[in-house]
Amino acid sequence: MPTVADFLEEIRNAPVPDGFGLIFVDRRRRGTDIIQVDNPRFAWGLPIADMDRLKRLVIISPDIAGAFVDEMDAQPVETMVDWYRFAMWELDEA
Repeated sequence: MPTVADFLEEIRNAPVPDGFGLIFVDRRRRGTDIIQVDNPRFAWGLPIADMDRLKRLVIISPDIAGAFVDEMDAQPVETMVDWYRFAMWELDEA
């Protein structure tokens, strides 16, 4: 059975359709300064708490959001914008 790492590697190498993207944030910076985006359409500031501790933000499509949350044992982003419910994040615990 594919692991989350396998899944992430697959989507990194796949074409990026609308509503799907992988965003990487430089931990040394503060605020919502996004450094690298696999899909430039998603290069905007994101209202995520603890953004200065963010290592990686993975935005996934709604149809796999539930399974991805379960697999990652994580929580969806909760904001006023429904679309952000389909985003995941990884915090720097250091």
